[in-house]
Amino acid sequence: DRGVKTNLSLNQRATLKSITLSPPTIGLISKPFSLSERHLAIDIKNEKGTPISTVANGVVLYVGYTPKDGNMIMIQHAGDLISIYKCTESFLKKVGDKVSIGDPIATMGNSGLESKSYHLHFELWYNGIPVNPIEYMSIY
Repeated sequence: DRGVKTNLSLNQRATLKSITLSPPTIGLISKPFSLSERHLAIDIKNEKGTPISTVANGVVLYVGYTPKDGNMIMIQHAGDLISIYKCTESFLKKVGDKVSIGDPIATMGNSGLESKSYHLHFELWYNGIPVNPIEYMSIY
């Protein structure tokens, strides 16, 4: 078992902090980011069908389903930043679509074996390293 690499240099963190990110949805954080619990995301709880939007300009890399994570959409942004949206109900974009910050990309769901309620499981990866999304945006 390899540990999760989490050390960002000060230069990388400064570069990431310079990127403007918009919250992916509205709701309450039901589970925080936690390296010790290997929860490399924040879970945002709200009602079925709540709109989910992209946190920054980018291109849709992946749209699909896995039994564990349910419906998932992945977006590549500038500066080696990737956002991942899991447990969604439906998709509003397809692979290759260009998206602008705030564009609706999916709706909140309860898909995947590990999902127990309607929520968004939101991951943010920078240079292949998981980062706590809450440090880079305001969730309301």
